[in-house]
Amino acid sequence: MARDRDDRLISETLRDVRADREMTGSRKCALQPTTLMDPADFKPHDKAIN
Repeated sequence: MARDRDDRLISETLRDVRADREMTGSRKCALQPTTLMDPADFKPHDKAIN
């Protein structure tokens, strides 16, 4: 049961990411692992455009 819920969440997340990517036209933006990186590692060109 929990696995079905997890699979559904994963597929929904992937669908959302694909939709965002198509909307922005930016693959890099959708795949940016911002929560996994140390803020000190960011270079100016890595910052997302809000």
